[in-house]
Amino acid sequence: MLGVPSYRQRFSSSTSDVSRERYYRLLRACCAKMEQLTSPFEEIDQDPTSGVPDTQTPDPGDGDKRRVIVVALVNFQGKIRASPVSANDGRTLLIDNAIGQGDGLTDPAETSKAYALLKLRGEHVAIRAEKGARAGRPHVDGIDGFWSHARAWMHPYRTVPRRYFHLYLAEACYRYNHRQENLGPLLTGLMKTISIQELRPILGRKS
Repeated sequence: MLGVPSYRQRFSSSTSDVSRERYYRLLRACCAKMEQLTSPFEEIDQDPTSGVPDTQTPDPGDGDKRRVIVVALVNFQGKIRASPVSANDGRTLLIDNAIGQGDGLTDPAETSKAYALLKLRGEHVAIRAEKGARAGRPHVDGIDGFWSHARAWMHPYRTVPRRYFHLYLAEACYRYNHRQENLGPLLTGLMKTISIQELRPILGRKS
C-alpha cells in the first residue's frame, strides 16, 4: 500500500487496476480485522447552524442537514483504537470536522478519548488536508498525532467510498500502532494467516 490511488500506479505496474484494487482491499481488510474495524460507518445528520450531529436516525428527505460520519478515538497505552459512532448512540457531540477544532472535541472527563467528524459527499467520505504545518516526529504520539497521521495518509485519495472507509481508517490505525516496526513482514504475515472466509464479512461479501 503506497498511499496513492491505484490508478496513479498504472504506469509503474504490470497489473491491472482491478487486480491492484482487489489486492489492496484485501490487505486493508486484514488490518481491519486486527484493529477490530469490521463494519462500515453509519451516516449521521449534522445541524448546519449548531454544528452538532443529531443522534437520531437520518432523514433522507431533510435537506437542511449535512450528512457526516463520526469516529470515536481512544488512546490506550500508546495504541489508538477507532470505532464508529452510530446514529442511535445517544451521545451529544460538540465537534467540528477534525481533532483540535471546535469546543468540546475532547471528552473533558477522559483525556484519552476524542471524537472526529468527516463530511459525506454523496456516498463518499471527504478527506480534507490538514491546515498549517504538520507536527514533527516528537509530537506524533497521542490522538492528535494519530489524526494528523491518518488525514495525511488518506488525503491523497481525496474521497473514499463510505462502504470501505473503515478499511482505510483501519490501515491508518495499523500503520500508526506499528510505526516503530517493519511493516513489510507484518502485512505479509497477515495475508498468509488470515483466510478469505474471515475477510468476507468485513468486505461485505456473503460467505
